[in-house]
Amino acid sequence: MYVAERLLDSVSAIRYPRDRFQIQVLDDSTDETCDICRNKVNQLIERYPDLDIEYVHRTDRTGFKAGALDHGLRTAKGELVMIFDADFMPKADILERTVHHFLDPKVAVVQCRWEHINRDFFGPDRGAGPDAQRPLRDGARGSQPLGPLFNFNGTAGMWRRAAIVRRRWLAP
Repeated sequence: MYVAERLLDSVSAIRYPRDRFQIQVLDDSTDETCDICRNKVNQLIERYPDLDIEYVHRTDRTGFKAGALDHGLRTAKGELVMIFDADFMPKADILERTVHHFLDPKVAVVQCRWEHINRDFFGPDRGAGPDAQRPLRDGARGSQPLGPLFNFNGTAGMWRRAAIVRRRWLAP
């Protein structure tokens, strides 16, 4: 509930032709986050009439993030799917820097760079010092296709929809 509006402001500022992308706010919250997200989506629709954005709430949290993605894919329009956690703040050029990797039909997923806003908060009392933890906390460096030994970290990644469905991780 503390970060959702910030994410939605960032997503609505993404530079990309408005007729070429859809935003789904997939929410299975059980607290006031529902109202916060619904109200913010309505504000964005009013402010940006050409923005294709919808609020999708589900009351059944089966599957957690994967379940929410499965639910959203039922009405998603695109061939490519970008995933953001609520605490992520994408830069305005994230699609411009990512989508070209999918010109190669063998690319199924691209993990984008991400950083923590409070990156200097972590200290020695939380394990290794800030400099040692940064590579683990801040994810991949740049937008790049994932190699066979790299895990998708759950946010800031673009997937080819067919790769998700084909692997039977989610329903078609």
